[in-house]
Amino acid sequence: MIRFFSFLLLAIIVISISGCKELSYVIPDEEGKALGAACAQKNISLESCYQKYPEKNPAYVYAGWIDMLEYMKKHNLTAIKPEELEDQSIQH
Repeated sequence: MIRFFSFLLLAIIVISISGCKELSYVIPDEEGKALGAACAQKNISLESCYQKYPEKNPAYVYAGWIDMLEYMKKHNLTAIKPEELEDQSIQH
């Protein structure tokens, strides 16, 4: 009988958690850094990135943008050109 109630309690917990949106919550600061890094990788200026994502904290966008530029310089990578992005979207 105790096993049945334990299983029932576990099932209720799993079902209630499976629909919870809070578990997939992204930390806004990390999202700003990721967007800044994406702008740098696509060779979008910092000012344009700020304008594109006005709801994000500019300090975190800047941090991500600088981190990506440093990473790209360290590994001898070039920015993605807009034509390459368009070609990839057409292929998919």
